[in-house]
Amino acid sequence: MNLIPFDFRFEQATVRGGFSYHWSFSGLRVFRSFVEASRTEKTTLKTTFGKSRFLNFISTPVCLEFSESRQLDLQNLSSRPAFGKLTNECVEGEVKDGLLFTPAIKARIAEFLGTAPASGSATCIFLITGNEHQLNHLKARKVSELPACLEQDFEICRSLWDSASLLVDLDIEYVNFDFSAEPYLHPHRAFALQEVVETTVEKQLLNFGIEPLHLLSGRGHHFIWRIRRDSRSFDQLKTLGHERTASPGGAEIDLALGAAYHGLGQAIEYLAAEVKRLSAGFSKIPVELTAVEVGPGERGREMISLDISEFGDPLDSRSARVPYSRYLKPQQQKTSLGEQFIDNLPPIFEIPQHEMSVTKALRVMRDPEAVAELAQRAAGFVPDCSAGMETLISSYTASALAKFHRDFYSTEPDPPESWPNV
Repeated sequence: MNLIPFDFRFEQATVRGGFSYHWSFSGLRVFRSFVEASRTEKTTLKTTFGKSRFLNFISTPVCLEFSESRQLDLQNLSSRPAFGKLTNECVEGEVKDGLLFTPAIKARIAEFLGTAPASGSATCIFLITGNEHQLNHLKARKVSELPACLEQDFEICRSLWDSASLLVDLDIEYVNFDFSAEPYLHPHRAFALQEVVETTVEKQLLNFGIEPLHLLSGRGHHFIWRIRRDSRSFDQLKTLGHERTASPGGAEIDLALGAAYHGLGQAIEYLAAEVKRLSAGFSKIPVELTAVEVGPGERGREMISLDISEFGDPLDSRSARVPYSRYLKPQQQKTSLGEQFIDNLPPIFEIPQHEMSVTKALRVMRDPEAVAELAQRAAGFVPDCSAGMETLISSYTASALAKFHRDFYSTEPDPPESWPNV
């Protein structure tokens, strides 16, 4: 492929925070070697990494039109290039700051938002965005704000709250309580340690007839699928759960959806416990449900988390990063991770693990041109696994955990006036 030169600039990133991290000289030397290797592997980005600087690419602007809230204009959504003048296929355009998206990437994002090709209407309720400083969980954005999010080079997440389906995001990730930067400095090791858990998740889901969208992030894997609200499995989950309500921005989660979300949490807890039971004995480091502290190992207190914490939170408070979004968690936490480490990292993107090994995916997700090429062949649709969920629910309801759940929720709590004495 013939490359057209593109411009870039370094932009100072300022991060607030009172945390600091201390590292050894040998660890710093290893990281510098990693950075030097990444410079020589790719000829696309002919530059060096500046000290205490964050690399931003200059790209062309994107103009998306929306008729109303949550209405996407698919024609305009895939009409402009991104990543600046990287290849001959890109068209000329005004140069602006920020990393924007290719036509294929914008189409994949639209798919992940639950966009109907005919109407352009998205079933996603809201967006959450982040920059190099923070992921702003407290500010829900309308889907109609997506154009501004793209122009400002945000990390983009979609709500798990959806108008047509109940979404599942099963997250497994490497966690190190002593050296949080470990998965970013040594990603191949961090992902290799997860392999036994990843394989177990895939086998279990396949046994239930669930074939999810498999995404890779900076620290691990996300398995995402949906359950239609008009499906039998949704009704089963609604029966299992308990009614909940929430009112973000004046909009209410209806009681049926709240109950089904609660029932889903019980079923996913069962799935995660089964994955732990089947994989923990073969894992080199501890496997736990969510990130609970463990004892020291080869490189500090490290473990694999089957993160099901989302089901302990209200549905309107949780989101999932969209495929092909930037992954900015290292930058958002760099005062605690170590600024010298994080400022020299290559860009990281959330990508589907589509027809490639983890080793190759780790290389692709750090190469903007490879990410753009992947978007031309790896879709962003969240698959409908309603039928497979019936099998999972059936297995759960026959389990000892389901009996415990039934006993727990059938027990009346003590009266509030007695709580101070507990």
